[in-house]
Amino acid sequence: MDLNLKALNNIAWYAQLGIFASFGIVIVGLGWYFFISGLSEQIAIKQKQLDDLKVEIQRGQAVEQKHQEFQTQNKQLLSKLATLKIILPEAKQTDQLLRQIQESALSSNLTIKRFQPLPVLEKDFFSEWPINLEVDGSYHSLAMFFDKLSKFSRIVNVSDLKIIENKKPSSNYSITATCMATTFVYNEEKDAVDTKAQKAVAKK
Repeated sequence: MDLNLKALNNIAWYAQLGIFASFGIVIVGLGWYFFISGLSEQIAIKQKQLDDLKVEIQRGQAVEQKHQEFQTQNKQLLSKLATLKIILPEAKQTDQLLRQIQESALSSNLTIKRFQPLPVLEKDFFSEWPINLEVDGSYHSLAMFFDKLSKFSRIVNVSDLKIIENKKPSSNYSITATCMATTFVYNEEKDAVDTKAQKAVAKK
């Protein structure tokens, strides 16, 4: 070490200054390199955390969008269900509908000869309730009756219409008509069971 120091003493002062400056630059450079390397690693870690957070946010936004879509669909289904209940009476409301049909026939100047509810036909979420009708009246009265049925908020389909002219017609009773008037009954309990079953299948 002494020899090295003596050797340095033999070197001009400005050369010694250059040597020490070079050592200083190397030391500072090494320190800066390790500092930058550590900082780069921290930046990379933070960037990954930020990317992961963005992915989670996007997932959350997708879930929120799906939730909003579900709420919109649910409102639409509830609206359709409310409309369905208007046009399809529940079983407890059928007596009122039958009275409306009878009153419409009488107010149309028809004489009811047969009013026979037939067995209910079960469907998916509703039931068909056919009613065998036979009335006496005129063509005009029959047309008036069918027009009133078409204006019901409930659905009433008329099928199998047969008209027979009376052999001794009068002004009020010139024809006898038979038909099948079918109304539809909403099966709320069956619909609820089917909905639960569908949800259970969807979860699997």
